[in-house]
Amino acid sequence: MSGGVRKSKRIKRNDGAALVSLTGALIVECVVKDISVTGARISVAVPEAVPDYFKLRIQNQDELSPKCRVRWRYGNELGVEFFNRA
Repeated sequence: MSGGVRKSKRIKRNDGAALVSLTGALIVECVVKDISVTGARISVAVPEAVPDYFKLRIQNQDELSPKCRVRWRYGNELGVEFFNRA
């Protein structure tokens, strides 16, 4: 895991979510453990199934799914950075 200084404050969550490909296909379901304006920490059952780039679709949120880039992997957890929120 990264031990560096955070760019923005993270908010603890425990929200169900799904990782979808950039073309919209479901990859795997996940849990958002914490989130900020710049990224999130997620937990997945099968981390090997997660590509380096995807969209994060959080349940019960109407806003657009942010595009994500994996910044670190540790066991079943991944740290992702949001980019190009379109």
